[in-house]
Amino acid sequence: MAQARCIKTSREVDCLRRANAASGAAHVAMWRASSAGMAGAGAAAAGVFEYELEAAFIGETMKRGLRHLGRGLHSSTFQLNLSRF
Repeated sequence: MAQARCIKTSREVDCLRRANAASGAAHVAMWRASSAGMAGAGAAAAGVFEYELEAAFIGETMKRGLRHLGRGLHSSTFQLNLSRF
């Protein structure tokens, strides 16, 4: 099984690229949401709450065809919806 993970088809590589691009865009969206209206006092003091940042991240990934499947404290598992491409 480990050997199967070492070799990727061109479609698998394309999926990984799309997922990475979507994740990167989601991190930028979250960064922009966190800096909106900040006056150097920190996100919570500026009225930006963690759930709002999570919404920005999830919203951007969903726009790009990813669905967050992970559960747990440090989860980062996404599923790429290939029917959109």
